[in-house]
This record gives sequence, structure tokens and C-alpha cells, in this order.
Amino acid sequence: MSSQRNRSTTFLQGSTVDRLRRETIWALRKNNVRPRRRLGQSFVIDPYFVTRMLELSGACSDDTVLEIGAGIGTLTRALADRCKKVYAVEIDRRLCSVLRNLLVGNGNVEIICGNALKIELPPFQKIISNPPFNISSKLIFKILAKEFESVTMAFQDEFVSRLLAQPGSKEYGRLTVATRLRANVEAYEEFPTSSFFPQPKTKVRIIVMKPLGPRPDQKLLDELNNLLIYAFSQRRKLMARVIENYAYKIGKKVDREVLKSIGDRRVFQITPQEFLNMTLAFSSALRFYPPQ
Repeated sequence: MSSQRNRSTTFLQGSTVDRLRRETIWALRKNNVRPRRRLGQSFVIDPYFVTRMLELSGACSDDTVLEIGAGIGTLTRALADRCKKVYAVEIDRRLCSVLRNLLVGNGNVEIICGNALKIELPPFQKIISNPPFNISSKLIFKILAKEFESVTMAFQDEFVSRLLAQPGSKEYGRLTVATRLRANVEAYEEFPTSSFFPQPKTKVRIIVMKPLGPRPDQKLLDELNNLLIYAFSQRRKLMARVIENYAYKIGKKVDREVLKSIGDRRVFQITPQEFLNMTLAFSSALRFYPPQ
């Protein structure tokens, strides 16, 4: 192992928030990079945040890890020290150049310069990432369609509330249902806005997702997503009426027992399992007239 690699993997030892903030600002200025709000860029400057990401993810030498939004490589370098392989995805070409210079001695890191929402993600076991906050929802939906061992990511507190929301609450929605049906979600401690530069609008929390089982059939996932999009576009309407209209739209019949079990509840009061049961019922039902 080269001395350059040793330096890059121990760079956080003895570091503080103030020191890491200065180093981050210096690195950005040196490379003429100004953070872009439209890209949701907010760089971690808290060494304890990196430590907790590593601890909660259980990152080890056998892992192939995907990091989305590598930034200037603060988390990337720590992952490189622990993991067998690290795929670091970064959309900003300016930062891709910075990463290549910083990680030149890390042969186990592959930098992918591109939009994580549009590219084909490389095969991975774990995602360990502090992604751009402005792609949180779309990123979660993309990840849910993949096979993974665990996902350890940081999101703004209000987004985490949506992941953990209960039926009947104002935060409960399509994101909640899709996530709960695919994975178990645990949220951990909050980090203040001062742990990042530039500072985000709200506090940030780390979440860990672990799959409930193998990835479902893609056709079933698509059918579930179509139902959720339709239903939550009318979240305060009676679910019985919504599901009847949806059945007519796709050319299927609704089982009377399903309507009876729904009762007079509204869309945002229906549990994830009930949405799945409806999707399965439609999936197995015979089409009785052409969809409109």
C-alpha cells in the first residue's frame, strides 16, 4: 500500500469541524469551485458524521460500496480505507476533477462522473452516501428497484419524517408506502446544519434501510407505483371511490370484499400492506374491458 494511500485514509484523525470546514473551503477555492444550490450541494465538514456513517453501515473489507454525491471526497476517502471497492458517483464535472486528483493513490475507487438518476448504477452491496438533498425522493425510488444489502444515507429531517410517517399523518404518502413495502427503515441522531457547508435549511439525520426480502418482480413494482401515483394525487378522497375509478381506468373489477375492508377511509389512511393487497388483486384479476 502506497504512502499516498495511507495519508488519504487517515486524513480525518484529530480533525475538528472548524479544521475540516477550512480545508473544505480551501479545496473548493483552490479548484475555483463555488457550491451550486441547484445541484443540492452541501459538503460534510463534521468528522463525527463520517464516523457514524461508517459505524452504522457496518462497512468492511469485503464490501462493494456505492456513494452518490461524492463531492470533494471527504466520505469517499474514509470508505476507500475500509472497503474492497468504492464507486463514487458525482454529477459536477468540476468536482470529478478534484476527486481524481485527491484519490489518485486509491486504486479501489472508481469515479463515475454522471447523474445518478440517469446512469445505470454499477453492481454494489451497500450504499453509503450523503447525496444531494434535491434528489432525495427520486433517488429512493431508484434504489428501491435495486438489489442491496443495506443503504446508509443522510437526508434532511423533513424528508426522513416522510419515510417514517404513519398512515393518517400529513407526511404519509407514496414515498412512505413504497419504502415500507421494500425495506425496514431506522433513523438515527440528528446533525446540526453547521455540520455541512453550505449549511442546509434543516437538520440532517442518518437513516439505514435493509430490505425485507428479495427485490419484487419489476412488473409488480410498476403496477404498485401506478396505483400509488393515481391514489395519492387524490390523497384526501375516499379510497373506495378512488379504487373503483382506478379499476375502471385499467379495465379491472374491484372485489367487493376489498371495498368493504376499506370502509370510509381516505387515501392517506390506507396502510402499505393494503396498497400491496390491492395491487396483487388487480394483477391477478382478468381484464373485462379495454382500458380507457
